[in-house]
Amino acid sequence: MAKPTIILDPADRLIVDEVGKWASKKHARVNSYIEIASGTRAKYVPPPSWRGGASYIELFSGPGRSLIRGTKQIIDGSPLAAYKAAQSSVPFTEMHLNDFDATKSAAVDARLRALGALQFVTATQPM
Repeated sequence: MAKPTIILDPADRLIVDEVGKWASKKHARVNSYIEIASGTRAKYVPPPSWRGGASYIELFSGPGRSLIRGTKQIIDGSPLAAYKAAQSSVPFTEMHLNDFDATKSAAVDARLRALGALQFVTATQPM
């Protein structure tokens, strides 16, 4: 069986996934949801200290960037799109991301940390 081709983003030399053209529409919906929910999210973001925070959870996060199949266009994946959308309104206090592939988990972690998400990202793979 042939190994899958590994595609790297020329911007950061980290792995990307291949996705269909539908992915841009999906991310637009994610961004709309994050914007719509910002008022409610604000009720849970500290201070005061008794507030628990507002988390973003994605079980199949991928590497955080994707190549649209049949093109040369690389776009943000949903974790990066969500992080950026929340930064313009009410930021998440934590992001919990997961992917079965440890290389993809490491890539999304590195990309979010490069954007300034230094202390609240957990990118793991299942046991």
